[in-house]
Amino acid sequence: MAANHPSQETLALLDTLSKLSDGLKNGEPGAREGLMGTCSRLIAELSHPSETMLRMFWADPTHLAVIRLAVDIQLFQALATADKAGKTSAEIAAKCTSQADPVLVGMAI
Repeated sequence: MAANHPSQETLALLDTLSKLSDGLKNGEPGAREGLMGTCSRLIAELSHPSETMLRMFWADPTHLAVIRLAVDIQLFQALATADKAGKTSAEIAAKCTSQADPVLVGMAI
């Protein structure tokens, strides 16, 4: 089996990841967000089309269901009431409708 050589785009993304990783270690603003975006682009670059299709059919519908559930129990409104100190899952669940389960709320956030 022949080795796959990375594309120029892949190499550029890896360089960006390295720089952003150093930035995160040094507490640079925006480094975390940059890492998340660059990681997403790297996954897209490295994924085989069949892997992308599997992710769309298996993982994405699950995410959609979680978002729909969050809307139904008014999770986003409950999260908006949290202060900078944050809230526990139980405190957030208590502000949701439908007597939301704190364990499930914790998994969704």
